[in-house]
Amino acid sequence: MTLSSTLKNLLHNLKNNEKFRLLACAASGILSSLPFFFEKLFIFEWLCFVPFFMLFYTDKNITAKRAFLYGFLLHFTRSCIVLTWFKELYSMSAVDVPPFIMIAVIFLGDVVLSALQSVPFGICSILINHLHKSTSNCALRHIFSASFFAFTELFQTLIEETCFLGLIGFPWVVSYVTQHRFLYAIQSASVFGAIFITFIIILVNSLIAHAIFCEKKAKIVYLLSAFGIFFANFAFGACYIAFDNNTNENEINAAVYQDNNSSYDKWSGSARDVCDEFVYDMELFFSSGGKADIIVLSETVFTVRFDPDRAYSSSSGRYIADKLCQLSKKHRCSIVFGGFSSDDNAEYNSMFLIDNGEFSKTVYNKRTLVPFGEYLPYEKILTKLVPALENFNLSGSYLKPGASADVFESSHADIGGIICYDSIFYYNTRESAKDGAQIIALSTNDSWYNDSAAIYQHYAQSAFRAIETDRCLLRSATTGVSGIIDNHGRTVAKSNIFEKTIVSGAVQKRSGTTPFVKFGYTYLYALTAIGIIYCGFIRFRHRKNNVKQI
Repeated sequence: MTLSSTLKNLLHNLKNNEKFRLLACAASGILSSLPFFFEKLFIFEWLCFVPFFMLFYTDKNITAKRAFLYGFLLHFTRSCIVLTWFKELYSMSAVDVPPFIMIAVIFLGDVVLSALQSVPFGICSILINHLHKSTSNCALRHIFSASFFAFTELFQTLIEETCFLGLIGFPWVVSYVTQHRFLYAIQSASVFGAIFITFIIILVNSLIAHAIFCEKKAKIVYLLSAFGIFFANFAFGACYIAFDNNTNENEINAAVYQDNNSSYDKWSGSARDVCDEFVYDMELFFSSGGKADIIVLSETVFTVRFDPDRAYSSSSGRYIADKLCQLSKKHRCSIVFGGFSSDDNAEYNSMFLIDNGEFSKTVYNKRTLVPFGEYLPYEKILTKLVPALENFNLSGSYLKPGASADVFESSHADIGGIICYDSIFYYNTRESAKDGAQIIALSTNDSWYNDSAAIYQHYAQSAFRAIETDRCLLRSATTGVSGIIDNHGRTVAKSNIFEKTIVSGAVQKRSGTTPFVKFGYTYLYALTAIGIIYCGFIRFRHRKNNVKQI
C-alpha cells in the first residue's frame, strides 16, 4: 500500500467513522505524552496534534457536543498518561495515612484531576470548531486556534488562587515542558513566556493539518508557512544566545548541595546530624579546592523551626544556625537553606539566608502550597467527612502561604527564593525578578517521586523559569535532580539521582528585565479576547445566512 493510498484511507475514515475520529484524538494525546517521558522525542510535539486538527476539516457540521468531546479526550488521554507518576505517592512513609486514603489521592490526582482539567480543553475545542466554520481569513483561524489552546494551558496556572477551581490549578501537563532540551526553540520565552512555545507548537500543527486538505499549490503555501514559523522561532533563539553580552565581570561561584535523604530518613532522622554531615562535606569541598560564594540546600533540609531573632527557633534550630554561621564566616560565603518558620498565627515552609556569618532578617515563605500535602482545601468540611485527613500533612500542622517574593540581599548577589511547587507557576520567579533578584535559588524535595519521570519533568520547568526572567537558577533537590541552570535554560552542572553530592559552577549575576517580566501574558489575553469576539462574529454570520436560506 502506497503512502498516497494510506492517506486517502485515513481521510476517508476521518470523514465517515466517528469511532475513528475519537481514536485520532486519543492518538494525538498519546503521541503528545511521549516527550514527557522520552526527552529526545521533543520533535513529536510539533506533529502530534495534526490528527486532532484534521478532524475540523473533514466535517463542517461538527456539533458543539462533539467538538467538546474531541478536546476533552485529547487532553484527558495525555494527562492520564503523564500523571501516572502519582502512583509513587503510595510509598509516602513519612505521613501516617491509611492505604485507602493514599489510593484515593492517587486516583484524584491522576484520573479526576485529568478529567477536570480536560473540561477547559473541551471548551477550547468548541471555539476552534467555530473558527473552522468560516471559509475566509484562514490566517486568523490558525492564529486564534493556537491562542485558544495556549490560553487553556495558561488557565491551569491562572486559577490556582481561585476559591472553587484552585485545585485544578496544576500546570504540569503543558506542551512547552517537552521542549526544554530544544535550546534555540525556547528562547522566545524570554519575550513572551513559556506558554508562547505552546502557541508556536499548536500553530505549526494547525498549518500542517490544513495543508493536508489543500490543493497542491495551497498545500505548499501552508507547509512553507509552518516550516517558516518553526525556523523563524529557531533562528531568533540562535541569535538571542549568540548576541548575549555575558561577561565574566558579574560572575560568581555557586554550589548546590544534594543531601540524598529519603523522605523517611528526613522526617525520622536528626536535623542536627544532617547539619553536621553538611558542614563536614562542605569543609572537604573547600579543602580540595572547591569554590562557592553561594551555597543552596534543599527544601526543609532541616526539619526544625528557625527564626533570625531566635524567638521562635527550636533548640535544634539554634544549634544548626550557629554551625552554619561558623561555616559561612570562615569561607565568606552565603548559605541558603530550607526549614520552617512560625509566628503567632501560622507556620510556614521557609527559606533562610546566612551571609558571611550573619543570619539575615529576611525570610522567604513558600508562596504556592501543595494541596493535601501542605494545606487541606476546604479543611473543615473534609476533616469531618474523612477524619484521617487531619494527619495528611508534613509538618504536624497545615501551613500558610507566604505573601511576597522577599528577595535576599547577600554580599555576593541579590537572591530570589522559590520552593518546590513555586517553580511551576511562572509568576513567582517573575515577581522575584521584578523585586531585584539577580539569581534564583530553588529548593525542592523531589524524593516523593522516587525515580519516576516526574523528577525530570519538574526539573524541565526550572529551565523555563530561568529563560523567562533571564536569571541563572540554582536548584537543590533532596535526592535529585539538582543542578545549575544558566539564563538561557542550559544546564551548567547537574547531579544524578540518589547520590549525595555537591554540584558547583560559575554563574552570572544579572539585573536586566526581559519583556516577559515587564508585560507578562498581556498579548495572549488580548489575542484570546479578540479570538472569542471573532468566533461570536462567525456564529452571528452563520445564523444570519441560515435565516436568509429559509
